[in-house]
Amino acid sequence: MIGVAQDVYDLYLAKQVQQWTHGLDPYVAMAQWNAEEGSSGNWPGHNPAGIRPGNTAVDALANGVNQAGFDTFTNDITGAQAYATLINTDKNYAGIRQSIKAGTPQAELAAIAASPWDTGHYGGSGQNLFASYASVTGNKVTDPLAPASTGAQTSSGGQSSSTGATLPKNALEYALLGIGGVILLTALL
Repeated sequence: MIGVAQDVYDLYLAKQVQQWTHGLDPYVAMAQWNAEEGSSGNWPGHNPAGIRPGNTAVDALANGVNQAGFDTFTNDITGAQAYATLINTDKNYAGIRQSIKAGTPQAELAAIAASPWDTGHYGGSGQNLFASYASVTGNKVTDPLAPASTGAQTSSGGQSSSTGATLPKNALEYALLGIGGVILLTALL
């Protein structure tokens, strides 16, 4: 049950990021966090995405830098806010901001993988990030720019929408939105 509670909490944080970024898919945020640091229970210094100093707006939210050179934050919500702030303000992530306008997880994942966020680009062409998304959602998606790709592919058996997303994404969203999710979040906070 701890794992489910952690997932609901992470989804809550990712939905905050969705609001702050004006649309980043919360499951894309969770996939990146998972690829970078794991779930929020494992975030060193409450830093969900391995953010380093250098962005003035993000540095204002940090309360220090750890020995490995990564920003530290006072709590998970501030770390999530820093993640959204970095996406919203840093010139290196203009492609991510543009992909949010496209409105598909595939475009957002591809833009994150192509960005300088991870020097190895999440396995070269982003396959580790796409695998992390599949782990978070249970839905396999492929990079729309990959040579052999024809667009989104799902393996979960869910109902596909015209954007390639599979709906519903998973039961955790319903838990978060339901009374049980509110009670669980209240206990976590």
